[in-house]
Amino acid sequence: SVWHAFSKRLLHTLPASSPLDVQVSPDGRRVVALSLGGRLTMWSAASGAELVSVMTPGAGVSAVLRVFPAGDRLVCGGSNDSETYAAAEIRSLADGGVLHALQPEGGIRLLELSPCGAKVVTAGSSVAL
Repeated sequence: SVWHAFSKRLLHTLPASSPLDVQVSPDGRRVVALSLGGRLTMWSAASGAELVSVMTPGAGVSAVLRVFPAGDRLVCGGSNDSETYAAAEIRSLADGGVLHALQPEGGIRLLELSPCGAKVVTAGSSVAL
């Protein structure tokens, strides 16, 4: 659901099946969710209209999703077990298309963006970041 933060008014209810993570673009124009089973969905925050719906690998039981500060890309990763993401993908926020795949040895357990968006930090099952 999308709420107005000051008036507490419900603006939209967005249809997402079992969302695991949700983010809002920095400009506030898009809402993005990564759901159980790996479905990545984007909606207009203003109208609630679905803009993009694509499948990603993984996200069986857990997922992580981050929108880049510039608002042009996102990074997402999913896992079919409760421990390790097999891979992460950098995708276009415009159409959900894959721009880069990140597949470090040992998989990915944690994922975060640097504040400027220049770096994606991953930690896997190995002892290194």
